Amino acid sequence: MPELDNLQRRVELIFADRLNLAVPGTEEDLFAAGVLDSLSFVELLAELERQWEIKIELANLDLMHFSSVARIADYLRLRLRGEDAEAGEDARQRDYA
Repeated sequence: MPELDNLQRRVELIFADRLNLAVPGTEEDLFAAGVLDSLSFVELLAELERQWEIKIELANLDLMHFSSVARIADYLRLRLRGEDAEAGEDARQRDYA
C-alpha cells in the first residue's frame, strides 16, 4: 500500500524532525517504549492537525490509534478518506478474528 507507506514515512519524519524523538519501529508501541509521554503526545496531535489540516476531537480520542507509527498512519489514511477511524478499527479487528 504505497499510500500507507508514504503516510508512515511522513509520521516518522514528524517524530524525528518536529518532536526530536527516535521511533524504534513502525509497529512498536510508542507508549510502552517510552517514546510518547503526555507532553509529547499533545505535541504529536498538534503536529498531525497542522500538517494534515484535520481536527482530532479529544472527546472521541482512542489512544490505540496512536500507539505506533503504523496505527497513526492508518488513522490518518481513514481520516483523509473521510472514514470513521473507530469503525475502521472495529472492521479490522473482525477481519483478524
